[in-house]
Amino acid sequence: MSPANFEPLTPREREVMQLISHGLDCRAISLRLHISPWTVRKHRSHIMAKKGLTHSAQLCVLAVEYYFRRPSHHSNH
Repeated sequence: MSPANFEPLTPREREVMQLISHGLDCRAISLRLHISPWTVRKHRSHIMAKKGLTHSAQLCVLAVEYYFRRPSHHSNH
């Protein structure tokens, strides 16, 4: 998955995706971002709609693949 595929996501949706990739649930994400669990669920729903996903497991896989398999921004190139 290339970063261009994530352009439609808002900065907050990208934050939620990153926390999903670390295995956090809605409650933990809400505490970390200081928003309600309901708001986290709405962000997840919007991400899934934008990416054409139908199951939350797909969202988890997508988040992990994007945040753990992309080239590091810390390389010295």
